[in-house]
This record gives sequence, structure tokens and C-alpha cells, in this order.
Amino acid sequence: MARGGGLLAQGSSGHKGNFEVVVPRVGGGFWGFWRDNDTPGFQWDGPGLAMGSEDDVTDVVLLEDNLHPGELVSVRHEGSHLRCSARGYVNVHGVVHPRWGASEELPGGGVAAGAPGFVQSFGIHGNFEVVAPLASGGLAHWWRDNGVPARPWHGPTRFTPATLTFSAAALVQNDNGHLEVVAVQGGQLVHYWRDAANMWHGPIAIPGAGISGQPGFVQAHDGTFQVVAPLAGGGVGHWSRDTALQWSGPVVVGSGVVRAVGLIQSNFGAGNLDLVARLDGGLDHYYAEPAAGAWTWHGPTAAWREPALDPAIYGSCEVAFKPGGPSAIHVSTLANGRAFCFGFGDGGMDPDPGSFVIDPATGATASPTTKHHLFCSGHVLLPDGRVVIMGGHGDEVKAVHLFDPTTVTLEHHDDMQHGRWYPTVTVLADGRAMVISGSQGTGPISATNPANATLQVFDVAHPAGHRLSGEEATPSPFSPHFPIGHQEIDLYPWNFVLPDGRVLVHCRNSTRFWHPGTPGHWDATILKAQRNESRTYPGQGTCVLLPLLPEDGYRARVMAIGGGGVDREVFYQGGHDDDPSTNTVELLDLGAANPGWQYVAPMHHPRVLCDSVLLPDGSVLVIGGSSTGKSDVAVDPVLPAEIYDASADTWTELAPINCPHMYHSTALLLPDGRVMRGGKDGQFQRDPYKYFEHRLELFSPPHLFAGSRPQISSSPAAGGYGQDITIDCPTASDIARVALIRAGAVTHSFHMDQRYVGLAITGTNANQLTVTLPPNSNVAPPGAYMLFLLDGAGIPSAASVIKVG
Repeated sequence: MARGGGLLAQGSSGHKGNFEVVVPRVGGGFWGFWRDNDTPGFQWDGPGLAMGSEDDVTDVVLLEDNLHPGELVSVRHEGSHLRCSARGYVNVHGVVHPRWGASEELPGGGVAAGAPGFVQSFGIHGNFEVVAPLASGGLAHWWRDNGVPARPWHGPTRFTPATLTFSAAALVQNDNGHLEVVAVQGGQLVHYWRDAANMWHGPIAIPGAGISGQPGFVQAHDGTFQVVAPLAGGGVGHWSRDTALQWSGPVVVGSGVVRAVGLIQSNFGAGNLDLVARLDGGLDHYYAEPAAGAWTWHGPTAAWREPALDPAIYGSCEVAFKPGGPSAIHVSTLANGRAFCFGFGDGGMDPDPGSFVIDPATGATASPTTKHHLFCSGHVLLPDGRVVIMGGHGDEVKAVHLFDPTTVTLEHHDDMQHGRWYPTVTVLADGRAMVISGSQGTGPISATNPANATLQVFDVAHPAGHRLSGEEATPSPFSPHFPIGHQEIDLYPWNFVLPDGRVLVHCRNSTRFWHPGTPGHWDATILKAQRNESRTYPGQGTCVLLPLLPEDGYRARVMAIGGGGVDREVFYQGGHDDDPSTNTVELLDLGAANPGWQYVAPMHHPRVLCDSVLLPDGSVLVIGGSSTGKSDVAVDPVLPAEIYDASADTWTELAPINCPHMYHSTALLLPDGRVMRGGKDGQFQRDPYKYFEHRLELFSPPHLFAGSRPQISSSPAAGGYGQDITIDCPTASDIARVALIRAGAVTHSFHMDQRYVGLAITGTNANQLTVTLPPNSNVAPPGAYMLFLLDGAGIPSAASVIKVG
């Protein structure tokens, strides 16, 4: 097999040895492709998400490790770094799966400036050798000593003048053991080599110009050098160096824009050259047969084409921003249309807490001057427009904080009687905030860190020291039908204020009801889910209260979606990190004669750690997650989004997201109708996803592309319950639905304050609508709502914001 490393390698899998290809992808990391060389037709497979990365990958190369047959090793140019990772195999319940592992950064961090060359050298240990352009100029060499257990990397050692600028390199070891480099310098190929005394020589100019991308390089069986590279004029150039050390070429192969190429001499024919060209959104394969000292090229054959997804059918997703500061593990939509994000950053939970406000229209950010350990809290938007954050991490586990968006200030205001780590907070019908559950100290529930099996209510209108009610006990056991282990209320339960005034609380597989009061009380009703296993933390799926519509008497229906494969009691016995998640979905219709959880249509993809978002047309967008695992161990990202139509009980697959958001990810609706997706820490993940995700994506649902959107010319800033309000709209006669969607607050796969309330249209003329606001605060607890107009085709306007109550 070829010893060089490019974007194409021939591995040892299969009888013939399959082709393996790696390609950078939007959203970080790289795709993996492979060609089955044992089956007639030579079918290409992929793309499969090989791994993600903190920064965008611009170039990636690979080889098969000679010391570990079947194990692929890659070196990628990520941001200004070079990082190396290996793909081995894992046994999941008797089935072997390939999986990429941890990344290691090559020394001299932040110095790389172009595509690397990568080879495994001869010898008993098979050291790794890398050559790449430096940002400070010149080419440098790194090597990894595979002969010692620690396998340390060495370098970078610059071997050309720093005054020279290069954009890419390709590397082989020749038959004499010398390293040979072909690099791209100012649109020309140049050749360097290192002799047996480790002295570098060159450059030798290779004929031709207009080189525009990453080259490929091999030494053929006959001792000649074979080089291919993208040409600015289109297609790929092919050069040869004969055994008399004379270069010839280029011979132009193919046409069109090519970004990078990989080249091997395979075991097909009499030693064919196989070339894979990376296009914009595709891969082409060529091969050349040797004949009388020349090469006859064939192709191209399309190995892959990125599907062109019509956004009016599938929607679209873009990586929009990459703000500094923490990962967006907690997010609240504000009444001014911005989003308040907080969590922790690259330094970890304790040393690096933080928060910021982002304007999704521009990406502009602002940050409070104070930092608090608010990760692990619960939070909602209060009726006065401030965000209340209850609980947190470490020394903030008992704290109550308030974020004021008008001054961009974050302040400690009160302390609870006992700590709450992973609590849920809900705005009640009277505008107070109820907090429930959480562990009393930092970390999961244990014998030494008991659950705070109580709730209490926070009233911001009261003076400091009197804002918190006393603790009220939750029922014990909370989940008497749970088959094993902990039956008390668990972390991050799912809560909803119901139109009849009760608060639904769902935890593990049990639903119970609390009646607010002074004090409140729990009724005796317990509704057990169909699925025995828990859908809440730590194997959380997601949950949503479906739209409350006046024409349906504000009938309350709750959906529980996805979740982990096994409960934590089973998980902690070991051997369950890769258990599959579920695609099942259950619906609780509280308007039925005998309410109970019932299965409805399953999703297309099993998901754990996913998010659900109510869209203006009343559908439910489910996004992200993993197909295996649970909190802390998820490792199989689900990229395609999907949408649920409750009226038809159907799921439709939509466009994929770009970044592999899993544990500690968030998603919420913005006033312009898009969904902002972000989050994922780098501490509570498994390799190869142990990096912080700072990118924020914007997902645009299909209805944003279905035609001209209605416009709101003006609307009231506030309104009372049952009040008629007038909305100015140039196409008022086309409006079929008006909806209020409460400003969201999301963390750990649950929107603590997501709510959709339909409004009755009571009057229409050419450019005005009259609608009636919700009848009471049980239907719509007081606070900020996004007001959307939808035409008869279900196309929504951008929202105005109205304070209700």
C-alpha cells in the first residue's frame, strides 16, 4: 500500500483494500468516504461524519497506520493549528464500528498556514512525518516518535527561508528513505528533499504555473515521481519525474474548478494511479493505467455530489456567528429580540464562567462586567423583562440572580434555603417564578448529595429577603411506577402551566400535577408514560406543550420526544455508553375523556439530547442530539432536523445542521422566524467531540422560503387579557392565523418557558386586523410574547413583541 498520506488512501479493509477519503466540512471536522473495492461497480459510500472540531478545517490528509492495520490516521489543518487523530474500531454489543478518537495538537500551536503533507516512514516503529507551510513563512517539518510509549511529537523545524510563502505541501518517503516534498509556492510547484543525514535540499522548480490547491504525490513502483495538482484554469495537472530526475508535464486531466486532490498508486491493474479530486460540493474519481512509460487517464466518475436541497422543502442551516466567551449552554430570548447566553468556556466550569447578549440580526455582542457560576441553573424571562436564574454551580448553587437586558447587568439578588443544581424554573399564571428539584450540591444526585425534593416560588416584586416562599415538598415517591432505583423527583423535570391553572410536572416516566396556592398542593393523579425508561435527565429527550388554540378551547397536549436507551441505574452498571437512543414519541392529551400517554408517530431518527422548538405555523422542529448514549457520553451526532405536523401525525426530515451539537446544546425561536442553534461543552463529551462549540447556527424552516412574507406595519407594545388589539398589515385580508409565542428559555434539551397561544381574529379590513388576546393568565402567563401573522399558505411574518398581562 502507498506510504504517502493525502486526502485519498487505500486501506486494508476488505479483500482488495477499500479506498478511504477525507474531506473538510462546514461546521468543523471532516467527512469520511470509502469505496468498496470488492463489489462490482465499486460503490462509493458517504459522507459520514468522521469527527467535528472546534475550528473550521481547511485541509485534511490521511494514511493507514502500518503498525495497526485497519487504523486510519489523519492530520488536519484546523484554524492555524495542525491536529492529528486516529480512527480505530469499537465493539458495541458484538458489532464492530469504526470511530475516530482524541485529537493531539502538533507542537508550536497556531503556526500553520496551509495544507500539510503526511507520511509514515520506514522502520520498525514507523514514525509519522509531517510537512506544512508556516504562517510566519517557509515550510516546517514535524515528526512523531512512534518508538516510545508516549509517542511525542517534535518540531516544527523550518527548513526553507522564512521569506518564502507556501500554501500547501505533499510528502512521500522515497525508496532510499529520503523525505521528498512537493509544495505550492505562489502558484508554482517546487520540490525539496531531505537526505540520509537529515539535510534539506532544494528548491527545484517543477514546470508549469497556475497551481490553485492541495497537490497529491506518490513514488510509483518504477521509481518515478507522480504529482497531481489543481489548476487555476480548471481541471488537474499531472507531472512525472523520470529516473533521470527530469520533470515533465503538466498533462491536463479533467476540467472545472478543483480545490484539492489526492493520489495513490493502487493495486488495480498493473499499478494504476487513482486520483480523487475535491470539488465545491463533490468528489470526482479518475484513474490512469501505465502504458509504455506513459499514463492513460480515465474519468471522471462522480464519487459524490452534495445534494441540492430546495430550502422551500427542506429549509436551510448556516453557521452564522462565532462569538467569544462561553458556549451557549443556557439561552433566553429577550423582549428586545436579542438572546442572553451563558455557560462556561474553554477554561472549564470553575475558572471560566461567563455570559453575553447577542443580536441575531448582526452578531453584535455585549457582556456583563460580572461573572457568576450560573451553569447548571434554571432560568426564565420574568414579566418585567429581566431573566431570573435560580441555582447554579459551586458557590452559586443556592443563589438567585437577575439579568437586566436594559443595562446588561447580572447581579446576585437572593439565596435559597438549600442548593439547586439542575432545577427547572417556570413562570406561573400570577407572574411569579416556581423553581423545582435540583440536587442540593454541585453534581448528580447521590447518597451524599441528595435531591432537593421541594419547590418554592420567587416573587421579584417583594423586597430583598422576602422574595422566596418557603419550600414545599414534592410527592414521595414521585415516580412510584419507575421500575428501579431513584423514585423521588429527579433533575431538570419538565413543567408546563396548564389552561386550567395546574402545573404539569413530568419526571422520569411519571406525570403529576401541582395546584398553585399559598401553599400549593399536589393532587393524587399520576399518569405513567407508555415507555418504562425515563425520557428526562440524564438520558433526556425533549418535551413540548403543543399550541393552545382558541378554536379548540385551548386544549392542552404535551409531547415527550426521544430519549436515552437505558436508565442511569442500568447505565452505571457499565457497558452501556453506546446503547441506542429511541425515536419513539408519546402524546398526553389532557382534553381526552381519560387522559393518558399514548404513542404517536416516531421520528425518522433516534435521538437523545435533542431540542424541540415550536414554530409559528404550529409545527414542532426537533433538532440535534445523538443516536446513542446519554449525558456525558454521547458520541453519534444526528445532523438532519425534522418537523412534526400534529394535525397529520407525521414527521418530515429537513436539512441538516452543520455542527455536531450534543450534550449541553440549545435551540430557540427568534423573532425573525429562524431558530438559533448553539452550545456543546468540551468537558462532558467523549472523543472526538471533546471541544467547546462556540459557533451559533441559524436554521431557517421551509415556510420562510415559500413566498412573500406578511409584514407587520405596527402593533401594540402591550395588551391585557381578553382585550381586542389592532394590528396594521398591508395584506391583512390574506392573514389566516395570528399566534403568540412566548420568549423562550432553554437548557439541557428543555424549554422552560416555551408556549404557543393562538389568537382569535375578530375583524379584518384591507390593511388592519383585530384580534383578541388570551382570556386569562392560565392560558398565557404574563410576559413578553412574539406576535406572528401567518397567511393562508402558512408563511409567517417576522414577529413584533408584545407584553401580555
